[in-house]
Amino acid sequence: MSLDHAPRIVELRPVANIAAGEAEHGLGTVVREGDPVPSADVIVVRDAHRHTWMRAAADVEGVIVVETGLPVWRADSSARYVAAFGGSRASLDAVSDVLS
Repeated sequence: MSLDHAPRIVELRPVANIAAGEAEHGLGTVVREGDPVPSADVIVVRDAHRHTWMRAAADVEGVIVVETGLPVWRADSSARYVAAFGGSRASLDAVSDVLS
């Protein structure tokens, strides 16, 4: 699943809530709901099954979808999918290793 170039990575994040706060670690450019989603090789989502806007933005032909939350939803158009089972530094380092 590795890429032959440095991947363009976009992270789709909902607004941080008071209980969980802002994510401490990340892989790429952060995009919030309502913001334009730039072209990317990799789209990182968290609990996409809960966010219609994430599913719409990530269901793009040719991208690698990385799910850092519950791996419930998979994009119809993407055959390349990584379930990280968390957004910790260790999980994201493992994803980086898979992509390189």
